[in-house]
Amino acid sequence: MANRKKQIASYLTGAAYVWIGVMHFIDPLLFTPLVPELIGAPIFWVYLSGVAEVALGMGLCVDRSRPYASRIIILMLLVLYSANLNMWLNDIPFNGHVMSTGEHVVRALMQLFLIMVALWLSDLKMTEKSKQ
Repeated sequence: MANRKKQIASYLTGAAYVWIGVMHFIDPLLFTPLVPELIGAPIFWVYLSGVAEVALGMGLCVDRSRPYASRIIILMLLVLYSANLNMWLNDIPFNGHVMSTGEHVVRALMQLFLIMVALWLSDLKMTEKSKQ
């Protein structure tokens, strides 16, 4: 039963990552304002993150690659949070809307939830030996 739940969750989250990754190519200008000025080249980072999201989303849908894809997704989400934080700190509108503090907090909690889902899908296990 638990494996079935993970498989369904993997397909759903994988499809969501693929969809949002594809959106980076359909409407890249939606995402470019979120790229922190400090790193420059926003269109490059939008396309690169789009490729990563599509590839990792597909990786979640394959049993063999799921543990690896989900671990990389955790890292990706941590890195991409810099764009969310940039949006919050600099009142950058997303799709024409400047989010309130409450909306940013919800967005941060959603990011944390996605990290937790990826961690669950990764099959990382704490053993006695790894705790030492």
